Amino acid sequence: MKTNAFTKRCLLLQLILAIFRPVRFALYLRVARPKHSVGVGRSTSDSHTLRTSERATHRQKLISIVQIETPLVLAIQLKRNGSRTTSMPNLPSSWSLVRHASSRVLPTSTLFEQACRLGAAFAYVIVGYCANIGTVAKTKTNHLELAMPLNDLADLFHDELRDILSAERQLIEAIPKMAKMASSDELKKAFENHLEQTRIQVTRVEQAFADTGKPARAKTCEAMKGLIKEASSMMEEKAVPEVMDAALIACAQKVEHYEIATYGTLCTWARLLGYTEALELLKLNLNEEEETDEALSVLAETVNSEAQA
Repeated sequence: MKTNAFTKRCLLLQLILAIFRPVRFALYLRVARPKHSVGVGRSTSDSHTLRTSERATHRQKLISIVQIETPLVLAIQLKRNGSRTTSMPNLPSSWSLVRHASSRVLPTSTLFEQACRLGAAFAYVIVGYCANIGTVAKTKTNHLELAMPLNDLADLFHDELRDILSAERQLIEAIPKMAKMASSDELKKAFENHLEQTRIQVTRVEQAFADTGKPARAKTCEAMKGLIKEASSMMEEKAVPEVMDAALIACAQKVEHYEIATYGTLCTWARLLGYTEALELLKLNLNEEEETDEALSVLAETVNSEAQA
């Protein structure tokens, strides 16, 4: 699936923080830390005690700085885990947000820590912006996918076209595995022929996007994903070759029926929307799916008889 705007913002923000963190700490230790030397009248023991005290102070300041990033990382993780939170909990807004962030750092006169305070405030503002950029849906694959608004039939057509594009692409990877499991030469050849058809069908679906005026971008088809998973599970079963062939035909026809239903619906919508080019392309796919289903039904009569024996 494609990376949406929200995910891009999160990744960019995390990248900036990842780069900034080591540089910030290094500069802090180099710039903010005073020079250490054993002067006249100062013993080595006193100098060691001073350095120990200063290290503790530096450590506390660094902890305070790190605390600024915690809400930012938490917000990103909440979104990635599918949280519906639309705002940061117990966090002020607008300039109060900036003042809240700035106050989290211990007062200091160094230019470096002043920059850290400004960066912290900026990070909080970005979190508030990212938390309210729209509805984010969590998919079963733990990827974020921005929900597209469906305001009319044209939007619905485009959404379903993205779905079938994903389905066909998934089949290009799945069909060779089914052909390899088939023991019947006729069934194996049927799978190989349909694989070539599927590659052409993908091209037709991509061309059908032209009528929508939108790019050909697939949206994960969960239905096809489930059908392929079921077929994969079936192929792992210990079955005699004839029974496996019967099972493969059953799985393949489930896929064909899903595609027939989808292409049929898309053709109806394309006709209503006046998408003549898309209608012609999708009709070709629909006819091929119906022919494949009929061929599998004829082949099943022989395969099922062999499996029954």
